[in-house]
Amino acid sequence: MSKKRADEILQSGYIQLVCDSADIIIIADIATDARPFLQSLASSSGQYKCKSKIAMELTNRFDWKIPDTEEYYRLLATLITKTKPDNLFWIANNPYEGIYMRKKIHVSPVFRLLRSSGITSLPQLPLQQQNESQYAVTNARNWTRVYSEMMHHGIPVLAKKYYGGPKTLAQHIAYIDFPYQVSTMKLYENLREGIFLLVPSRKFFRQLVEANVLRFCCWQEFIDENGKLARNWHMNIDYYRPELRPFITYFGSWKELTDLLDGERWRRDKGGKQLLDQAAERKKSAHLIEKMTLETVQGWKQIFLEMGYTVGGAEKGALDREKAAELSSLKQIVPVGVRYLERGN
Repeated sequence: MSKKRADEILQSGYIQLVCDSADIIIIADIATDARPFLQSLASSSGQYKCKSKIAMELTNRFDWKIPDTEEYYRLLATLITKTKPDNLFWIANNPYEGIYMRKKIHVSPVFRLLRSSGITSLPQLPLQQQNESQYAVTNARNWTRVYSEMMHHGIPVLAKKYYGGPKTLAQHIAYIDFPYQVSTMKLYENLREGIFLLVPSRKFFRQLVEANVLRFCCWQEFIDENGKLARNWHMNIDYYRPELRPFITYFGSWKELTDLLDGERWRRDKGGKQLLDQAAERKKSAHLIEKMTLETVQGWKQIFLEMGYTVGGAEKGALDREKAAELSSLKQIVPVGVRYLERGN
C-alpha cells in the first residue's frame, strides 16, 4: 500500500470510523495493512489521529508489499523516535522482525516476542490410500528441484502440495519440512501435535539454498555488504533456534535422510504396529509448547495492563472475571478487513 492510497483511506473517514468503534485494534500478520492507522498517529491533525490502542503483531517483514519504501521508512522512524504515540504497541512472533526493521531504518521499537500457541481448528482429513500412514510426508512438491532431488535419491516419501494441518500429518510416520520463511505457524502447530519433524541441518540447508535447489524468503538479507554470510544467520530462523532444536531431527544430506527413513525406528513389527512411539514424541514437545503458550498469554496480559486494563488469571490461560471487570466494558470485538482497501497499490 502506498502513502497516497493510505491517505485516501484516512481522508475517507474509514479509519476514524474503526477507531471510534473499538477500544483496542490488533493488526495481525501484515504491517502494510496498518499504514493508514500509522499515518493517522503521525498526523498533526487531531481530526485524523486514532485514539484507540493499536497493537501491531508482526509475523512477516514490516515493509512487505510497500512500493514507496523510503517514504514508509520515514513514517516508521518518525513514530519510533519523535512522535512516540503511547497507544501503539509492537509484538512479533519471531526474533527476526525487530532485527530486520533495525537493518532497514536503523531504529526499532521495543518488540514483545510472543510466539504462536500452535492451536488450530483444522480437522483431520482422511488418508486417500490405505498405506499412506507408512510414509513420511513432505512439502517438497512446492519446490520442483527439491522434489526432483528426493525422487532421484529414491527417498520413500509422499509429497503433498498442501499442508493439511497437524492432525492430518499425525497419521503419517513423520513430516519432512523445508523452511521457506524465518518462522511458520505450522511449525508450532506440528510441535503441539507431536509430529516427528525432519528438517535439513544448517549446513545442508545452506547448501540447498546456495545451489538454488530450495527457495528461502530472506537469504540475501543475511549477507553483508562484503558479500559474506552473517556468522549467526541461523539464529534468524526458528527451525534452528536453540530452544527448538531438541524437538526437531536434522538430516545433513539426502543419504542421511534416506538412512533415517530406512532405519530400525521406522520399521513395523509383524503385526504391522508402528514402532515409532508417537505418544512419546508428542509428550516430548508438549511441555515446550505449553511453556511458550503460557509466556504468550502472560505477554498479552502485560500489554493489556499497559493499555490500562485489569487482567487476571493468565496463569490458567483465562481471564479472571472479577479482576477483569474493566475488560468487560470494552466495545464488541469485531474483525475488520483492511486489505481489500489496497486495490493493488
